[in-house]
Amino acid sequence: MTTTNGKPLNIQLLIAFISFMFIGMLPGILNVAWKHMETTFGVELDSLGLLLGAITVGRLIATFANGYVIGNYGIGRVILAAVLISMVGVFGYMTSPTFGILLIAGLIVSFGNGIIDAGMNTFVSAYYGKGQLNFLHAFFGVGLTIGPLLVTFSIITLDGSWRLAYSAVLLVQVILLIAVVVTFRHWRMPEATIEYDEQGAVRKAATVRESLMVPAVLLSMALFFVYGGIEVGAGQLSNSLFTESRGISEETASFWISLYWASFTIGRILTGIIGDRISNNSLMRLSIFGTIGGALFLSIQGASIFSFLGLALLGFALAPMFATLISDTPRRVGMRHVANAIGFQIGFAGFGAAVLPGLAGIFASRIDLEIIGPFLLVNAVGLFFLHEFIMRREANLENRANREKEMMNA
Repeated sequence: MTTTNGKPLNIQLLIAFISFMFIGMLPGILNVAWKHMETTFGVELDSLGLLLGAITVGRLIATFANGYVIGNYGIGRVILAAVLISMVGVFGYMTSPTFGILLIAGLIVSFGNGIIDAGMNTFVSAYYGKGQLNFLHAFFGVGLTIGPLLVTFSIITLDGSWRLAYSAVLLVQVILLIAVVVTFRHWRMPEATIEYDEQGAVRKAATVRESLMVPAVLLSMALFFVYGGIEVGAGQLSNSLFTESRGISEETASFWISLYWASFTIGRILTGIIGDRISNNSLMRLSIFGTIGGALFLSIQGASIFSFLGLALLGFALAPMFATLISDTPRRVGMRHVANAIGFQIGFAGFGAAVLPGLAGIFASRIDLEIIGPFLLVNAVGLFFLHEFIMRREANLENRANREKEMMNA
């Protein structure tokens, strides 16, 4: 039965957590399994780019389709179908005889996972606050941690193949599928997401074109673009900065980069505990100030401890942003656009994660590796001004609406 206050069943939130753990397991497995896949399929390291490209394409298609499929088919059918599609992709990983089939499997599984990602973000943001959303994304980190352990256990302990690790993922998916089927009739979006015309008939969900005409949607996409670039850029580029420019050993650099992701996960767990006690705008400001400070420390040459602490601070400060911005989406863009907007935001976070680190890499190779710290700093400052502009715009719109309301009541 649904709860009396109109919220979904508690088990549905648990299902969302499990789904994100499963999504995180796949890249965690790939990080370790790839060198064994090279041997299986007779390919070289550069072929990983093809697989990652297929995964990116599938995910982008899914995130931009999120609003359409949820609006036209309902959140329950969409989640159920996405789990089934993802299962087909994982089964393809397990059984693919050639690298070409593996690429197709990667495209399929990333499409299914992209729908699950955007769909669960849409569902949880509609009913819960940023605390639960941060826990949701913390479970991605849990899956990311479990994935490499599965590969190690499969190959070393069981003396088997990397494919066994994907068998464990398929088992998690079966459990997830059963849970979604059992709770299927309770998967629905709030009444507020439904809009009616003058005759009382239900209007179709906002189209992609309609949502892209909303300034708040476009501004949110820009915010996620910059955020995604900083998050991934700090993790990807720091190794080159530390080892090639500052003469830090591979072991030490790897330790601090691992600590970056650990502080990122800890930050999300902590925000899940205390996040609902802090307003979204205040939490975003604190996070952005921390990001600016971390990038500033990372830019300091000559004292490695500042670089290390800066990287750790970056991970901790960035941690709450994604879930906080997602939880703000219904208020910011309106419920009719929320499914589209969340899909766009997730897609543009991934787009920024590809474009901005790539741009930094070009600058680093043509100018100097030390440009990486200042590049992240400039993006962090840009994030601050963009967020402040959005808040100022919202305040002006609210004041205008209040004045119009007072004039009508006068």
